[in-house]
Amino acid sequence: MNKRKCKYCDKEKSTDDFFTKFMCKRCRTTRKYDINKVWKKKNKEKIRFDNLRYTYGITEEEYNSLFTTQQGRCKICGRHQSELESKLCVDHNHKTGQIRGLLCKKCNWALGLLNEDIQIINSMLEYIDEF
Repeated sequence: MNKRKCKYCDKEKSTDDFFTKFMCKRCRTTRKYDINKVWKKKNKEKIRFDNLRYTYGITEEEYNSLFTTQQGRCKICGRHQSELESKLCVDHNHKTGQIRGLLCKKCNWALGLLNEDIQIINSMLEYIDEF
């Protein structure tokens, strides 16, 4: 039987007793797990900006600068952050990694679904103009 050491209780247990790769089922319900959960709730912004730095290489200040430059609005549709359910997304060129601006989730998804392909976007515009 395979055994693994739990990251939280430090006990070696059967792999069947694990909730995740690093946490046994028992520790999932213990205080250590709850503390982690509480910490994540209290530090949502820190986690968010850590992810921005890791994913796009920008700091909190750089994000806030873009936000101020765009007056808190999506660079494509112009909707303000206060009208949206989630924060503005960082849009970047997938080939070069260059950051283009901040977009609402819908505009960011649309651009991604169109593969950032200008020919497809132009074809869609022509299609819409027909009707």
